[in-house]
Amino acid sequence: MNNTFVKFVRRPAAFILLGVLATVLAGCANSTGPSIATKFSPSEFGVAASPRVVNSGRIKKGGGYYTTGKPYRVAGKWYTPIQDPRGYTATGRASWYGPNFQGRLTANGEIFDRGALTGAHPTLPLPSYVRVTNLENGRAVTIRINDRGPFISGRLIDLSERAAGILGYRTAGTARVKIKYIGPAPLEGDDTRRLVASIDTGSAQHAFGYGAAGLADSPDGAAGAASALALGLVPPGGLEISMGLGVFENSGAANDIARRFAVLAAVELRPVTINGRNALELRVDRLKPGVTRTDLLDLAAQLGMNDIILY
Repeated sequence: MNNTFVKFVRRPAAFILLGVLATVLAGCANSTGPSIATKFSPSEFGVAASPRVVNSGRIKKGGGYYTTGKPYRVAGKWYTPIQDPRGYTATGRASWYGPNFQGRLTANGEIFDRGALTGAHPTLPLPSYVRVTNLENGRAVTIRINDRGPFISGRLIDLSERAAGILGYRTAGTARVKIKYIGPAPLEGDDTRRLVASIDTGSAQHAFGYGAAGLADSPDGAAGAASALALGLVPPGGLEISMGLGVFENSGAANDIARRFAVLAAVELRPVTINGRNALELRVDRLKPGVTRTDLLDLAAQLGMNDIILY
């Protein structure tokens, strides 16, 4: 991610705050998970609730606008947005918000998706990338800040349900975290793969990447037994899956596709023979924690791969 600072466009402070809604969730945890309140009082917080613009189906990523905003007041407290957040770090408690806010507008005009890696912060520019580390277990992930909140004393940041699950505090409801501003996020496009690739499960021995042997290196695509390489070391917690992504005679093409999928899952190139010719079969064995089958299929669709096989 480049560190070039972008001058954010100022927008009126009278934005509708989805993040305000998230405060009703904060810390409402029990033995079976967070208890989610359903009521919101505009008179208590002094702002309107965000409208729901998507009731079902897939939610479009991005599509908002850059905004920093002027000082604003919520529940009697003033917040001053940070015009230049370079070097910003902070430590505090994180909470999460989820199903009741699905499909509602965020503070910068995007649409909240509980399954995306996003969050709310009261003063950082929108949208921004922030590195969040759970200080209680060492897990970390980069998330997209596209909303305002939380507005409860002692709360630093609100994350989506998926982000809270990756960081390991979904059931507890809150966790002590450290956040570090990385830079502005692009307005358009789906950055899910980029964010998923940033997941750190907190253990060096579980570093996600390629095996020490490297990738298949046959220049002409004639794959031998030595080319069956495990390319991803995936930590416990990822979903076990058996998926065939295709067969390639050209090892260069196989390597390129394998690298793309290796940020999401443990991938393997296996030697096969098709009509008497040597080739490489690309397979997925386990998803990285926080990755879903949908993420994998979305990438395949982007690459024009239509012959996916689920074993």
